Amino acid sequence: MAVQFQDYYQILGVPKSSSQDEIQKAYRKLARKFHPDMNKEKGAEDQFKKITEAYEVLKDPEARKRYDMLGKNYKSGQPFTPPGGFQGVHFDFGDLGGGSSGFSSFFDAFFGDITGQGRTRQSGPQRSPQPKEEEATISISLEEALVGVQKELTIREPGSLFSSKTRVINVKIPPGVVDGTRIRLRNQGAKDISGGKNADLILVVKLKPHDRFRVSGHDISAQLSISPWEAALGATVPIKMPTAETLQIKIPAGTQSGTTLRLKGKGIPSKNKESGDLMMEVKIVVPKTLGDVERKLFEQLKTESTFDPRS
Repeated sequence: MAVQFQDYYQILGVPKSSSQDEIQKAYRKLARKFHPDMNKEKGAEDQFKKITEAYEVLKDPEARKRYDMLGKNYKSGQPFTPPGGFQGVHFDFGDLGGGSSGFSSFFDAFFGDITGQGRTRQSGPQRSPQPKEEEATISISLEEALVGVQKELTIREPGSLFSSKTRVINVKIPPGVVDGTRIRLRNQGAKDISGGKNADLILVVKLKPHDRFRVSGHDISAQLSISPWEAALGATVPIKMPTAETLQIKIPAGTQSGTTLRLKGKGIPSKNKESGDLMMEVKIVVPKTLGDVERKLFEQLKTESTFDPRS
């Protein structure tokens, strides 16, 4: 039986060359826009079903490969008949009830019929179910990365495809996480619509920008302003850290502007390797205005010194 071909890439607004991450980002953006709990406009729920159907196929590498192979000569809306002997990909929507997946006839024809018992009939062998997981981004400050923090997260509990129940979980972020760190929370994601256990929740850490310090892996760096006499004579100066701790750093005599001084192990801690370092780039700062005594001393230095910075 012919059905209308569905262009899932067009529905998500992404090119066929998109990565799995790009497909996921596009889906999340559209899901927020058209979710029935957020959008009460006419047609929003139907559009939400379309983008969910598209994502169910394109998020699965095997399903996407088969879809690309059989759909390369078709455009959205054209009649399409799955070829004989097609080896389908298993999707289990047992919790939805009824005699169909709730998706289009193209989905049912392409990926197999779904019976009233919620099981997919397929001509090919069933794959072992893959562990379910979902991702969320959590933003933390540099201070929190250094000392750890406990955060509250609100998790959406679908229950069914369109429910908006939520729950709150407490998450302990240990010291030493950096930008891109992935934290797995077992069974703390949304409940699987197939009726199984909750998905694993993967928290991807994002470090907020700091007004003074920069972060590269576990190393942190900043600029250190010193006076001309501290640079020439040497000194020990304080560094106020994001945690409000104050460290002392030694300025060797004759230090030049642009020199980087390193405090080993004073960066972001690490469980699996050495902690990062704190690196301070020296900037020599001169007074904008001089008092009478300061001016006399600088004039005396000018007369007495044989130093030529341009030699």
